[in-house]
Amino acid sequence: MRGATEVKTCTDWAATRLKSSQVFSSAGYELAVDNSQFTKTFANVLANSPDACTPIESVVQKVSSAAAKSNQQKPQFGKIAGLEDENGTFFFIAK
Repeated sequence: MRGATEVKTCTDWAATRLKSSQVFSSAGYELAVDNSQFTKTFANVLANSPDACTPIESVVQKVSSAAAKSNQQKPQFGKIAGLEDENGTFFFIAK
């Protein structure tokens, strides 16, 4: 998993062009539950974002913080082993 997460920006042309094999899950080995703090916060962050473009790192920071406060889950964010990764990232684009 990645250490301190650097938030990339949607205006970073290089970040939008590089391949990424990122994964963000609600839990490691512990049981994941439906309608969890992870799920609620993830949906809230995207639904209420004032920006047309939101980088995954921004979502990870907000969701991880909320999950830590509820003490339910420990979200995991990192690279998928065995897949090509050029240190790119994932962006959510509003419709």
